[in-house]
This record gives sequence, structure tokens and C-alpha cells, in this order.
Amino acid sequence: MLETRLTEAGRETLRLADEQAVRIERRLAEEFAPEERDALPARCVTAIARD
Repeated sequence: MLETRLTEAGRETLRLADEQAVRIERRLAEEFAPEERDALPARCVTAIARD
């Protein structure tokens, strides 16, 4: 196993990327009805499994 550690700059970059990803995830979720949101994970797994 190779252990790696982020630098302070790397941790900050990761934090900022996570904040942006959460904002995008929330905006996407707002575009779906509750039933669609509930079905989305299973549909994604099905789509990915086709490969």
C-alpha cells in the first residue's frame, strides 16, 4: 500500500472542488421531481452496468 498525503494547497483545492460539486449536485437535484430523484441512483447503476 502506498500512503500519500495532501499538501495544504492540495487540501484547499479538494475542499473547493467538493464545495463546487455539492452546489452542482443540489442544482441537478432541483431539476427532478422527488420520484425521479429517488429512481436516479438505480438508473445510473443500470446505465453504467451496460458497458
